[in-house]
Amino acid sequence: MSQMPTGTKGMAPGMSGAAVGSERRPAPDWYLKQPVEMPVAQVFAASVVLPVLIALVAWILFGTARPKGVSAIMPAMLAGVVGTLLGPLVARVWVARPVTQWGMLLLGSQGASFFGVLGASLLLYWATRPDPVTFLLVAGGSFFAVQVVHARLYASRLRRPPVPSGPVGGDVDSAP
Repeated sequence: MSQMPTGTKGMAPGMSGAAVGSERRPAPDWYLKQPVEMPVAQVFAASVVLPVLIALVAWILFGTARPKGVSAIMPAMLAGVVGTLLGPLVARVWVARPVTQWGMLLLGSQGASFFGVLGASLLLYWATRPDPVTFLLVAGGSFFAVQVVHARLYASRLRRPPVPSGPVGGDVDSAP
């Protein structure tokens, strides 16, 4: 029996584990060092508008299906707005940074938003004692909706630059 080389455990000899034709080149150095700005107005607008829209939908749904839960909508919406605004404020998304710094910063921003929504929800829930089901659905729905939109906004700014096909203009890694 022959020994398999390290790193290819469970693969047939000669296989590297990469998909056929998926040769990924590392991002060019100039791209990694270039400062990237986030869409600040859109990020903060999403943190305010989405919880309000979710509260409006909840008011329509719970107004007919669960009337006792209507009193929970406003405090839950407020917890969603306050908590989801905390993440971008902590991350200071208005400061342009190199691409390599945004990853962990945005992960921390999501954590700050999560704990912001959780903390604001706990404070507002104990202060008002509304219907817990409605409160949880509105506050949790606000958090998740805002995080999806934030991720899309951030990803739109952090995409890798297109790699030209063929030898047009010289070496890709030496671009300005």
